[in-house]
Amino acid sequence: MLKKFKIGSKITSVMIMVVIITATVVSFLSYHFSRQSVEQKYTQSLDILAKSKADHIQSYFDHNLSVLNYLRNHTQLKSSISVDETSTSAGADPFSMLMDGGGEETLEEDTTDIFSLGEEAIDDGDDLFSMDLADAEEEVSSLEEVNSFDVGAFLNETKSSYQLENILIVTAGGRIMHSTDPDKQAGSSFDDQDGHTLKNAVHNIYHSNVFSQEGENYIYSGGSITASEGDIAILLLQINMAKVYDFIQDTTGLGKTGECVLVRLDSGDSRINTVNRLRNDPHASIKIFQLGDKAFLPVQKAVIGQSGTGIGIDYRDKEVLAAWTYIPNSKWGLVTKIDTDEILQESGALVNKFIISGLVIVLLVSFLALAFSNYLIRPMKSLYASLQLIGQGILPERVDKASNDEIGDMADKVGELVQSLKNTADFAQKIGEGKFDTEFQPISENDTLGTSLLTMRDNLIENERRDTERNWIVRGLAEIGDILRAYDNLETLGDEVVQFIVGKINAIQGAFYVVDDENENDAFVEMKASFAYNRKKYLKAKFKFAEGLVGQSAIEQATVLRTEIPEDYVSITSGILGDQRPSCILVVPLITDEKVFGVLEFAGFNKFSSMQVKYVEELSVILART
Repeated sequence: MLKKFKIGSKITSVMIMVVIITATVVSFLSYHFSRQSVEQKYTQSLDILAKSKADHIQSYFDHNLSVLNYLRNHTQLKSSISVDETSTSAGADPFSMLMDGGGEETLEEDTTDIFSLGEEAIDDGDDLFSMDLADAEEEVSSLEEVNSFDVGAFLNETKSSYQLENILIVTAGGRIMHSTDPDKQAGSSFDDQDGHTLKNAVHNIYHSNVFSQEGENYIYSGGSITASEGDIAILLLQINMAKVYDFIQDTTGLGKTGECVLVRLDSGDSRINTVNRLRNDPHASIKIFQLGDKAFLPVQKAVIGQSGTGIGIDYRDKEVLAAWTYIPNSKWGLVTKIDTDEILQESGALVNKFIISGLVIVLLVSFLALAFSNYLIRPMKSLYASLQLIGQGILPERVDKASNDEIGDMADKVGELVQSLKNTADFAQKIGEGKFDTEFQPISENDTLGTSLLTMRDNLIENERRDTERNWIVRGLAEIGDILRAYDNLETLGDEVVQFIVGKINAIQGAFYVVDDENENDAFVEMKASFAYNRKKYLKAKFKFAEGLVGQSAIEQATVLRTEIPEDYVSITSGILGDQRPSCILVVPLITDEKVFGVLEFAGFNKFSSMQVKYVEELSVILART
């Protein structure tokens, strides 16, 4: 039915229908977009907060891990500890007997060496503790010659320098060897509240669960260290979580219900434990989630290494907007979240405003629809008239631009099209007249007509070139045929042929060689005629097969075209050059029935064209049969 209406009526009808539909759904759309905008704003904010806090924790753990790795790789520390599960004094320094009377002086010297020399001291190949000790007497005798290394003092110095809570060295069986904690003496058993710290730290860097001690929260970060006899001990850093908690529990930007949840996956099972106290459940010391449950999916995604944002249900069974990320060095997950009820309070106030605005727009657009359709039709009619002429194959002198809007832009494009078609038609006419050098630029790379015309022109030029080249070769072969029929003597024939070819291809010198194979064991190529600088040259030259360019061409039965002529290239290599060096050498064998009968050699100051080379090659076949 709409096909019967003019475009003006269609535009008016469509605009009124759009206005009516807009009025019907404006309330729903306003709420939807308002909610979407608010969610997007909070999603970005939560994501930024999560990544910022994760980066802060990452940096904090990177610092602690660098200390841990520094101690694990410290040569003197590894050489100064000895794992002895059966001894009750396993934590005692095996060299403490040497400290009596001079302990403070020795510690001062050793500490200066370690912390001032850095890597040079650690990497020193003359490390005292890397030697094999035959027995206790030999060990004591050796150590009396150098400064001893006080493990306890070194660990206390490191603890103070890097602001650590405590440093412990524990055997794999759980006996403390060295400790900076006065409550955990050497020889006592390590209380592994995590239950997995020692077992996991033997193989990889491991961070324990959070545990409380004297009102403070700590974790152990541990890794293996190789003792002096090759045994494995566990190096543990006791880290205070106060700095992490201060940063995590900062709720700036999280409103009234927002919070950060730090979680870790228990190494013993698929249980997920919270690391920090929760803002919305401050009385619970720890929350436990099970990996694979439907509850609080963001924490599950965070601990398995995923990052993202979305809406889910938290531990209170409330819908929340959350952002989660993974902290690789601690293998923890971090979730920032806020209740959707709180963020959508802003959307409710906007709904009424959008409804009122929508009603006003409906009335305004209905009034403007009629005026706009009339205004739009006028320039379209002018454009339609121009397109009608083009459709008939008539190219108008100009296309009127009735407006400066999109329809006006269309008129400009139609005008450009008309001008391009005129240029194309003019180019095609000149190509038809044989004016192949006419300049022409296609409208674009995708101009099918223009590209086809250029391809046609190039093909015509190439065909003309090939015809010219072929005609030149055919005429040359016909002319050489007259010479071949006029002479019977080989040398005279050679002189005439060489002279003719030299002039034909603009060479400066030429030579004609014949193969002498009477002695099969000593076949050679002998010059029979030569011509240079418009006069006959009486030169004598012989080449064995594979000798010089002539011999090379003969034995390989292939054309040789050389443009790089060495400075020392003289007549021993080419029989016609003498003292003057050309810029191009052409050597063509005379072959028929896969047998070489002679060689043609030419020299020129300019490179021989492919047409000239092809002419000499075709001529060589005729001469070989002659």
